Amino acid sequence: MSILIIENNVIHPTLISRIIVKAGILDIFEIKKIGNEKILVAIKTATGANRLVENSTFAKHNLRAFIPAFKVFKTGIIQDVPQQLELDTFKEALESRKAKIIDV
Repeated sequence: MSILIIENNVIHPTLISRIIVKAGILDIFEIKKIGNEKILVAIKTATGANRLVENSTFAKHNLRAFIPAFKVFKTGIIQDVPQQLELDTFKEALESRKAKIIDV
């Protein structure tokens, strides 16, 4: 799981790490600059990532934290489904062990 933190001005990863430590978020394993206005914060767990995004500390420092959509949603192609099978029947039988199925 990773989170991008964006600010309007140029920002240094050391400053972000100090803000995160003061916020009490401990399950971080990497902080690196990925652009002029972007810092990547890699976090070990989804729970830790959600706590980081919901933390009010970033607003106080004029920062915005978010989890990119490509890290949250997965899209896939299902193959070898008979065309005679009705979509409603298929949706009822579809299941996943790792993810919640939102739409077909």
